[in-house]
Amino acid sequence: MSLLLALCGQKQDLSVKEVPLSASAQNDVADAFLRQEASFREGEERPFDENWLNDGDEIATTSIPPDISVFGDILQVASTALEPVDTSDLNEVRGLAMKTDDGGTERILVQSFAPSQSLNRPWLVSLLFEAGTYTRLEASAFRLDNKLVCIVEGGLIKFRSLYSLGRVIDTSAIFSAATDGEVRTFAVDYANLFEIADVDDFVNNTSRNARKYLASIARSEALRSHTAQTLQTASTGTRLSIVVQNGKIVVPSTSGAITELMRFLNDGRYVGPISGEAFITNSRRPVT
Repeated sequence: MSLLLALCGQKQDLSVKEVPLSASAQNDVADAFLRQEASFREGEERPFDENWLNDGDEIATTSIPPDISVFGDILQVASTALEPVDTSDLNEVRGLAMKTDDGGTERILVQSFAPSQSLNRPWLVSLLFEAGTYTRLEASAFRLDNKLVCIVEGGLIKFRSLYSLGRVIDTSAIFSAATDGEVRTFAVDYANLFEIADVDDFVNNTSRNARKYLASIARSEALRSHTAQTLQTASTGTRLSIVVQNGKIVVPSTSGAITELMRFLNDGRYVGPISGEAFITNSRRPVT
């Protein structure tokens, strides 16, 4: 049996409500979701890497972060325990999900939901054909989206677009961002490479993006093979000013400057080999 569920509230704290369906509507909705699932699965699955964007034919997979509890709630809940979604709830719906176990594989198929899918907004005139004439649709109604944003199965979230997934859940939980303790550890581990005037200020001024870059840098350990001078040379042409004093890179004190330094150290700034222009990249994929 398939259940249609509404994911309501804030993306960081979604609640689950049932969308009650008639028998005929249940069959039609289930068929629509299963068709979209078949289309969604046409691609190669790859473990999610925050350093690059998926190609159109790829499906990213990642473990369900502990901070995202809504999918666990869906897998555990029974329909009898759910509150039905009310017409007044439509403005709070972030996504629609179908819990299904046909073929013995329990999974969750998820669409996003936007206010534009509601058919009876005050300024919108929706017409219903009935008994040979069109009348204005007065009852609450909405339409399904035409694609899935993710499939949840086997402890994994599978998605094609991080942006689309972010319309339903808080995707920041998927990224590895360094904690305060890890930022401090980075400062200690690379004390021979960086001059940090005040570690507390460094921690406080390291933005979320900078923490993502820092976490990636720490995992790769690529800096182990560099000196301040080789990094300063590597920055030539990238329009990033790196100051070296006493054999160390002077880490800037402002949040924006720290972010740009960490972006560079994570291979996020480069010089185009053809144009010679400096670029910032938001997708860094290794050649295989």
